[in-house]
This record gives sequence, structure tokens and C-alpha cells, in this order.
Amino acid sequence: GDCASTLVGICTYAALIVISTPKSGAASLLRYSSPAVVLAVGQHLFQELHGTSGSLSHRSVSLALTALFILQCCNFLVIRRFDANDLAEEKIFRSSDSLVIKVYRVVCLIFNVRGIGTPWQAKHLSDFPKLYAGRNGSRKPTRGWFIVRQLFIVAWQYLLL
Repeated sequence: GDCASTLVGICTYAALIVISTPKSGAASLLRYSSPAVVLAVGQHLFQELHGTSGSLSHRSVSLALTALFILQCCNFLVIRRFDANDLAEEKIFRSSDSLVIKVYRVVCLIFNVRGIGTPWQAKHLSDFPKLYAGRNGSRKPTRGWFIVRQLFIVAWQYLLL
């Protein structure tokens, strides 16, 4: 609980900085010093998560996701250098939205590391396997068929691995 709220807090901090600071000029000093804060909090989270009890796989996933979200915060701040104008142009939020809505949308974007539904979503992916081919020739599986297949794969891995 404590680690999760700290992670949401630091992502909210990064979102506020992204929205409220320019990319260049004297006012951007806060933007470019913010990764130090984000990384320091990330280090604290790593130490907290490393000491938690539970399975190795649970700790590993928690550490990996924390690292991913912390790096995504730094990415937005100093690598991609998004600002409020960029995010409004990309239709992440409207310029007329309240600060709370803007921050919420940017935090959601930080947690959306695959970029689903964004202009930078992965493109040119291979089709689904022929196994999914329906009567109409489409290889896109129905939701039910996809879930059933995934459940069979999980059961198979559980039984044999």
C-alpha cells in the first residue's frame, strides 16, 4: 500500500512538472532538476520493495514495474520533453481542461507504457496466427476465444512447467 501510493505520488509530481514547466528557458530549470527527485524516490521504492516478504516472482514484477514507471517519468520530463502544448496537440487532454484532469490524464499516460490508444502506439505488428482465422477471413480473435486460448496456455504451463 505505502509503495503504491508513493509511486502514484511521484508520477503525479512528474505530471505536474510536465504540464506546468516549459521545455527551455529559466523556468525549465525545475523540469531538468526533477529527474533527480524522481530517481531518489525510485531508489527509496526499490529499497522498500526489496525488503518486502513474498515470492521472488512478485517482488521481481514489482521492482520491474516500478523501474518502468520511474523511467517513464524521466522520459516525459527530459527525453521526450513533453509539455502542455504537446499533450494538447496529441489530444491527451484539451487546453480548457482543469489542472486535475490534465494531471490525471498525464499520470494515466505514464502508466500506459505501451502507448495503447496514443499516437506513438506500436504499429506494423504481425497478424494474429492462422489459428484465429474466422469465417470472414479476419485473423482478429473474438474476446472469448482469445481468453479461452490464454487459459489453456496458462493451464498447460502450470501442469508441465
